[in-house]
Amino acid sequence: MTSKNNLALFGGKKVIAAPFKNFSTIDESDEIAAMQVLKSKKLSQYIGDKGEFFLGGKEVLGLENKFARFFGVDHAIAVNSWTSGLWASIGALGLEPGSEVITSPWTMAATATTILHWNLIPVFSDIDPKTFNLDIDSVESNISTNTRAIVSPDIFGQSANIESLIRLCKKYDLKLISDSAQSPMATRNGYFAGTNSDIGGFSFNYHKHIQSGEGGMIVTNNSFYAERLQLLRNHGEVYLSRLPKNQWQYGILGMNMRLGEIESAIAANQLDKLENSVNSRRQSAEAFTKGIINLNGLRTPVLDHGNDHVYYVLGLDLDIELLGVKRERLVSALKSEGVMALEVGYQNLHKLPLFGEQLTYKGNALPYSLISRKRANYLKHQTLPVAESLHNKSFFGIGWCVFDYNKSEVELLVEAFQKIWSNLEHLRSD
Repeated sequence: MTSKNNLALFGGKKVIAAPFKNFSTIDESDEIAAMQVLKSKKLSQYIGDKGEFFLGGKEVLGLENKFARFFGVDHAIAVNSWTSGLWASIGALGLEPGSEVITSPWTMAATATTILHWNLIPVFSDIDPKTFNLDIDSVESNISTNTRAIVSPDIFGQSANIESLIRLCKKYDLKLISDSAQSPMATRNGYFAGTNSDIGGFSFNYHKHIQSGEGGMIVTNNSFYAERLQLLRNHGEVYLSRLPKNQWQYGILGMNMRLGEIESAIAANQLDKLENSVNSRRQSAEAFTKGIINLNGLRTPVLDHGNDHVYYVLGLDLDIELLGVKRERLVSALKSEGVMALEVGYQNLHKLPLFGEQLTYKGNALPYSLISRKRANYLKHQTLPVAESLHNKSFFGIGWCVFDYNKSEVELLVEAFQKIWSNLEHLRSD
């Protein structure tokens, strides 16, 4: 019988005595890349008019070419953030205001708010309880005569079920955007996440696999969308003669979403390190999972068929009834043992006031006034049982990308989990 006092939560000795060192992909090679740009004194070469530099300077173009080759796509368009990339990607589709776009509630808010920015209506579908990506049946059940597109996140580091999403898009004549911000180099059936959709893309935010502080990359194999994206990125004032004149007139509602030369040079250098960075996290995540896979009532990451995982987040799910301990209690005990980067729940975007019941039919969110009152009320009061249950009761994740766990650190993490599960009776009784 173990003693209650063994647990650090009750004054016992921690398993992990000292915090692990946060990991950054930035190293001396990135400093050299940045300094070379500084020495050139050309920190940006964009102009907002057609000409040699409408598409950016040397570093921007070099980064885009490098990404296109690496990911095997026809076009790569650099932007100053992936939020900007989402905004441009949705705008490139040219959807009529009031059209519906299906997306996930389990994603960063920008995935949905950028839909609103175009006077479109985000429609949330439920998620797969094992992979946390969009549930295909829920997506189809939410398609209406007003649906025009799907924005599908590849959440936590693995691809969504892209083949099934493509089938739905063909069946209902929809467009597909992949939000692969968290999943660069994740593959599904041999293809990189984000590259099989109409438009996809990645984030260069500082806690991602590739970072330049801020930034993002849009990818597409569609030349028409690529030119739309280039226009949207750079103010939209220019008419490019290659665009079909019968479809687009002079000018488009663009913004300044241009990535600078220093960030581009850093991101290009980071891409050289991506494979090693991803492989390191895969190895540590697989070793950790192997060490805890036999703990009752704890579900470790599940890979969809044909997928691999790049482990931006290592997602865990609890069987609360079997364990007899609330999630918050278990997470507090793990944190007391020194386990870091633990986050309880994830998102429930459909419950945010911006999308939920506080909006009125003729209120401050214009797109809702563009559809029927009945449809608007349905969307505002929608329930998504899987996403809600996971968020409210059973899911917690470990930020895997912010550390580069070595063998001894993985062993300590496993020991901490094993210790907590060996003392569950004390957590139940206290």
